[in-house]
Amino acid sequence: MTSASCPTLAAMRDLTSQLDATAESLLDAHGFAMTELSASERGATARYRASDDGGTWVLALHRRTEGTTELRLGEGEDAGARMSLSIQVERDDAAGLARSLGLVVSFLSFARQLRNAA
Repeated sequence: MTSASCPTLAAMRDLTSQLDATAESLLDAHGFAMTELSASERGATARYRASDDGGTWVLALHRRTEGTTELRLGEGEDAGARMSLSIQVERDDAAGLARSLGLVVSFLSFARQLRNAA
């Protein structure tokens, strides 16, 4: 089976190739665990979840077939998150994704500090 004959497999392989050791370390250090990995003709999505005393955060990484990646972080399990962040990664390499994940976890740390100060 080749990538040309199975676009969903190619999309999933493309997404997982972007998740290098740096990205995995960032996710692990902030308590994220993968909850879902899926693919369609439009791309592949990996979902992670982190829970703490104050609630649950959901992070979705969506790798589109044209090569861009979108990172979406939201507070809560539902679509109406009280606080959220979305980043579009145009660069097609693991380092670009890792830098963007660094921004996401910095936002998460700041949001947690705000919540704990209230």
